[in-house]
Amino acid sequence: MISNDPIGVLTYGDAASLPASHRIDLIKAIGALAAENAWFLAEGLSDYGLAGLSCPETAEHLLAILRSPAEPPSLKTLALRAIEVGEPLARYRPELENILADSAALSSHRKLAFRSLLKYGLEGTGAVVRIYATAISGEGASISLRSSIVGELYGRPFSAADAVAILIDAATKSPAQTIGEIWPLVHGIPAQCLLDVLEEYDRQSSRLVKSARNRQTVDVPLSVGRMVGRVYETVPEDDGKSIDRLITALCRISEQDLSLDGIRIGDILDDRPGLVRMLIDSAVRHMDELEHPRIVGLKLHRITGGAATMKATAERLNAEFEVEECGPPFPPNMLERYEAFGRCLYSLGPERESLLERFVEIGKSRPECKPILETYTKTRD
Repeated sequence: MISNDPIGVLTYGDAASLPASHRIDLIKAIGALAAENAWFLAEGLSDYGLAGLSCPETAEHLLAILRSPAEPPSLKTLALRAIEVGEPLARYRPELENILADSAALSSHRKLAFRSLLKYGLEGTGAVVRIYATAISGEGASISLRSSIVGELYGRPFSAADAVAILIDAATKSPAQTIGEIWPLVHGIPAQCLLDVLEEYDRQSSRLVKSARNRQTVDVPLSVGRMVGRVYETVPEDDGKSIDRLITALCRISEQDLSLDGIRIGDILDDRPGLVRMLIDSAVRHMDELEHPRIVGLKLHRITGGAATMKATAERLNAEFEVEECGPPFPPNMLERYEAFGRCLYSLGPERESLLERFVEIGKSRPECKPILETYTKTRD
């Protein structure tokens, strides 16, 4: 039965209950099948069945498959999956480390080796970290593997700098059509750590020259957008310090380096109106630090998926002038706020009327505001 239909035995039988000699026969029969059938695949086989192939008596047979350059990749996949879901035997570790460090090995095999090494506790994790530092961290062609490792082991010891190094390499080295290879990083990093990553990305993305931005994969801006979405879902509304850090980073990251397309940011923030108010308040309070403070309303509208409306931003800007009824001329930063107020109103319809009256009232009482007042109260076609 084993020699006639080894996959049937593995799928419908109980390999773990077989004597060790029969399990060895089963591995040999599967190897013979893989050698004869170019379409042999290890996918679809249950973890329980594969785990039964791995035991002290069969370990050398599985290792022989991994070491042989003649064995087909699909058979090596089966051996690695059996090791991954089976008992973590000490004799597997050296070969798993070799596979993880081998830049010529298939990415799928290196990922299986990585996941298997994690089963060896602190020693296995330490081996992964060492191999990452010495062999993997600079591999521009191994973005997906690097994303899996750093995402899984973020904080143990990987940091925001390691995560952003992957984003920068993906932006400059991955094929433009690549999608999804950074997602293990995006979803592996704990949500409470993503703000650190966004701030580091803000600092480092300025290193992307124009030529790199023009050819970068869409995966990076989309992945950064997914990080933003996770932060919006989890940041406490009463954590003003974190919200200030978030708005500063988001307002500085280039539009070419951040995409919120398809992430439903608006839906997330519709359920968090208090956070939206805090984001608007933070942006207005930090306008002096923005590169283009006059378009704060447009920037907020974009980075919140429309949740921060122009009207809401205009209302917050209006509050900046409540204690400025008279006195010395407005300094430049207050003129910027006044123009930002006008820009928000200019995009609104009938709902702007009461705020427009306030805008006109301020402008008429301040000669220095006259050019801005005239610009934003002109009749539109």
